[in-house]
Amino acid sequence: MRRAEKNRKFITKLDMVKSLSKVYQLYLTDELPLGNVHILLDDFLWGWTEYNGKHKGCKWWSDRAYEQYANREKNKTKGLIHDHVVPRNVIRHEVLEMLYNKCSNEDLYKFLEENLIGCVITKEEDNMLRNLGLRDVLGSSLNSDTVWNRYETAKISITKVIW
Repeated sequence: MRRAEKNRKFITKLDMVKSLSKVYQLYLTDELPLGNVHILLDDFLWGWTEYNGKHKGCKWWSDRAYEQYANREKNKTKGLIHDHVVPRNVIRHEVLEMLYNKCSNEDLYKFLEENLIGCVITKEEDNMLRNLGLRDVLGSSLNSDTVWNRYETAKISITKVIW
């Protein structure tokens, strides 16, 4: 969900990174439990991909999802899912490893910007990913060539939408 700048919960992506780094540092010094890191990280995993909107405003759409959205007059988002292109479990693991290895805020921001991508897909496409065993795993090692691996394996074609 897009949080407007006037919303009391609004936070920039850079501030998400800074907050996450700070909370992780507080965990390392026993000032906060690890659960706080996970709570913040889980919220940011959604907030980052929905930064410009969960559906309308999202940059990436499957062709089928966008066609469905464009051709409906009412309930335009019914049956549509905001998916994380790289599953959250993969991102979560990588981020925690980066924080453990004392990455810079700039490196963490770059990683999230390159890998924490939202894409609107249909419920049927979500089921295809699940049936292929790719709902919560990438199906390969994460690098710049494998970000879209699950979608390529499931033969889900993607469109970049300019709002």
